[in-house]
Amino acid sequence: MTSKFDTRRPLDRRIVNVPRKPVPRANQPAPEGAPASEEVARYVADMTLQLATMASGAKLDLLAYFLNMAHAESVAMARIPPDAARD
Repeated sequence: MTSKFDTRRPLDRRIVNVPRKPVPRANQPAPEGAPASEEVARYVADMTLQLATMASGAKLDLLAYFLNMAHAESVAMARIPPDAARD
């Protein structure tokens, strides 16, 4: 039911074709000069561990949890032994 003050308009269902850049796929080789995925995963592992420590110290428990999950995933992607991951 709409009132006489309802200012909502019906949705515009037209599709606008916007040219987009092709999205790089995982099975395509990385561009020249790009860091290897293992190197990026190691960097992300280091950064997420530092951020998780900061979040935990600030009592941001949920954020720390998600950062620790990202850390665990990046360690797995970087193939870092679990014992060395927290050094």
